[in-house]
Amino acid sequence: MANMNGKKDWRHAYRSPPADQARVIRLDFMARLWEVLEPLELTERALTWLAERGLNPDLAHALGFRDWRPAMTRFKQMIEALPPPERVATGFFTRDAHMWWPICDEHQAIQFLKREVSSSETMPIHAEGLVAPAWEADAAHPLGWLWQLYKPISKSPADNCMRQLSAEQPTLLGLNSGRSDLPLPGRHENLLIGEGPIDWLCLAQAAAGKAAVLGMLRTIDHWHEDWTPLLAGARRIALVLPERKGYAEKVFEAMKASATQRFGADWAADRLSLTALAGEDECQALLKRGELPGMVDGLFEGTATF
Repeated sequence: MANMNGKKDWRHAYRSPPADQARVIRLDFMARLWEVLEPLELTERALTWLAERGLNPDLAHALGFRDWRPAMTRFKQMIEALPPPERVATGFFTRDAHMWWPICDEHQAIQFLKREVSSSETMPIHAEGLVAPAWEADAAHPLGWLWQLYKPISKSPADNCMRQLSAEQPTLLGLNSGRSDLPLPGRHENLLIGEGPIDWLCLAQAAAGKAAVLGMLRTIDHWHEDWTPLLAGARRIALVLPERKGYAEKVFEAMKASATQRFGADWAADRLSLTALAGEDECQALLKRGELPGMVDGLFEGTATF
């Protein structure tokens, strides 16, 4: 379609289908993409990055973490085969024809970073990272992906872990255990809740099956009401977050208020606890020092001192 000046109107070409159609398109594409990604082994770069943080590569792989670089040519062939509206529906394109920056070409990536990242630090020529899956419960493939950069581009966690562009954004990790044998929420008496894909992975490794583990993905809300039913069935629920100038306390109070409304004040008081960690990377630091498993054990034994 051309605009009034006779030029091609990309905004129309890349208009997303209605939400119900977009979801069908996205799920179909994600199923086909997972057929490509699931067999991949972790790259040497991924293995090195995980080892530097004391993270278990077998667990990461079983939960669906992948380095996409070996499959990038095949991925681009798949996405480019779709008409523009369907590209938007997958969550890998914006409505103004921009591809999600971790997977676009080098020039587009640099231009995106100059627009979007409020940092004067050196921009990477191209993104490299470990990509974390966001699963729905009982799904056979991920609904979406989060790109965790190997090399941070700013001090903001949100800049260094990019969610896809779709309006249908996953808000929780841990609803599906992939090919691991980790317990799921509602199926274990202990529930551990962290934030983001790497803390989720750290806590899952430290819990070692002694608790179900969820990873919140930050949104404008401190706590989503639709997360609260996932607390049912747990006897102990431990929230572990970076302190971040009172952020952890705000999330905890919002969770407690929602749980109180749904289950009652005594229920919430008996089950909920907060552990506020000093730094953004404190879960990773504790895991690397070998201290995180003991902390997690203490949370559920009532003896935690962190």
